[in-house]
Amino acid sequence: MGKSTSGLVDNEVKRGGSMDKSTSGLVDSEVKRGGSMDKSTSGLVDSEVKRGGSMDKSTSGLVDSEVKRGGSMDKSTSGLVDSEVKRGGSMDKSTSGLVDSEVKRRFYG
Repeated sequence: MGKSTSGLVDNEVKRGGSMDKSTSGLVDSEVKRGGSMDKSTSGLVDSEVKRGGSMDKSTSGLVDSEVKRGGSMDKSTSGLVDSEVKRGGSMDKSTSGLVDSEVKRRFYG
């Protein structure tokens, strides 16, 4: 849990992920099950997006899941990558943010 988070966090959120440090308020449990919240996003991220992909930093909005399934994250993208993305590719070295546990199992043991 991030130090700057204020408010209450739902139990479901903690089961499926962790709260971003810059996020204040409540995060929906569905979002956390399928991915996690982008650091630059204020508010809630839709669960459907997070299940199939992740948010691009330069995109003011959501990135479609189909894009993420068939490739890997661009080096200029910051934030969180969904596990589905990681199964089909690998993270670029210059990407900052959190990597899903699926990635670590495959690449870091």
